[in-house]
Amino acid sequence: NLTDGINSGKARSVFVLGADVYAAGFEETILGSKAIIWKNGVVTNLTDGSTSAFAYSVSVSGQDVFSVGIEYNGGNPIAKLWKNGVGITLGTGNISDATSVFVHTH
Repeated sequence: NLTDGINSGKARSVFVLGADVYAAGFEETILGSKAIIWKNGVVTNLTDGSTSAFAYSVSVSGQDVFSVGIEYNGGNPIAKLWKNGVGITLGTGNISDATSVFVHTH
């Protein structure tokens, strides 16, 4: 199960590295949606749920976990990149979206 059974949620992307399974998605809360990464079923909240946010894709390189999606600001979706749970706004902060991430290292 990806959620606690009380809130609904959805996985939008899956990434497998060795024996580890990562999923990017969201969980609905009373205030909105939280962007979430699950690693082997264990939740890492990318946002606190105070504004709606969604993680659409996940990729892993070494020990670094990358995810992209959107977080709403004043009713507008803003593209976000999260690296190891730390969010970075992509672009100028205007209406935007990020739907996929893939990291390849040499």
